[in-house]
Amino acid sequence: MVDSVGYARQNVGEEQPPEDGKDAYLTIDIQGQALAEELLRGHFGAMVVLDVTTGAVRVMASAPTYDLSELSSARLRELLQDEVGRPMLNRALQATYTPGSIVKPLVALAGLEEDSEAAFADYECTGRFVLGDTSIRCARRYGHGELELARAICVSCNPFFIHLGLKLGIDVLSEYMHDAGFGEKSGIELGELAGTCPARGVAQRLWKRNWIAIDTAYASMGQGAFTVTPMQAAVYAAALANGGVVYRPYLVESIRAQDGRVLQESAPVIRHRLPIHRENWEIVRDAMVDAVEIDEGGAKGMREAGVPVAAKTGTAEVGEGAERHKNTWVIAFTPVDQPKYALACVIERGESGGKTAVPIAAEFLRRYILKED
Repeated sequence: MVDSVGYARQNVGEEQPPEDGKDAYLTIDIQGQALAEELLRGHFGAMVVLDVTTGAVRVMASAPTYDLSELSSARLRELLQDEVGRPMLNRALQATYTPGSIVKPLVALAGLEEDSEAAFADYECTGRFVLGDTSIRCARRYGHGELELARAICVSCNPFFIHLGLKLGIDVLSEYMHDAGFGEKSGIELGELAGTCPARGVAQRLWKRNWIAIDTAYASMGQGAFTVTPMQAAVYAAALANGGVVYRPYLVESIRAQDGRVLQESAPVIRHRLPIHRENWEIVRDAMVDAVEIDEGGAKGMREAGVPVAAKTGTAEVGEGAERHKNTWVIAFTPVDQPKYALACVIERGESGGKTAVPIAAEFLRRYILKED
């Protein structure tokens, strides 16, 4: 026992020899983690890579970050005062972003399951969708012309998915989005945010009014009252890869005693299942492959990965006035025939998903799979 100035005054109780603690074995692949952090350097964003068949987290990187080995009281104060980079924020779990077009495969699945006539019908994209006094433009200024669902996914046609989303209605869309894990915490062992799943009640909570058709239009293309974490996006990408199983992501593989005994071992936990049929899932999966393989595909830059990849990009416009900017996304899984890894990458203030997020994700997969081989 010491006094207020640090002098020892008395020994209390008996000496207790130190005991070795238990060892925690993590699911993180340290080489993949280091590679993701290297590729994210200089950006604001995050990357998450999951095992498609279990939900085990292989990579969970956030940028900007810091070197824990160099942490001191002064350095900690400096990090906490950085309001621009916010390096102490784990963007993979504790930052939410408007998802943009990465949700279109899910809207397509909902359409195929709930209104196949509308989903399979050809649609004429003129470059904009007019709803009342609001005109929502397509990424392609002059439109895509006549197209069907698979090509609409490949080229990421906004009017097509607004049309389909309005046919389905927000109640159906909200159900599928909830089943994909949006709007609730993923269940990972660390603190996280739940994000916002589009639903009628959200309009009252956010805007003090009823949900209206324009809200459904924006939700159908991943805008408006819709926010997700990069972890949620990766969980959703894994579900697209494995046929609809939404796993709880986890970081602790096992806990073991010093003598090697396994005291606790993690097992895959299924949180939801997307209510989809295999033939509809295959249509969407093949369209995500086309988004990479076809020259007009929005994710064609993922070819640089050098392995078969299915992917979908997203570019979400957020903010107002001078602060308006784009957050850019890509979700992907590989190999296509027997998926093993699902990836989600978001880069803040980028140009587009295809030009900003895709090169980073493609380089990660190229080097990561090469390392594994």
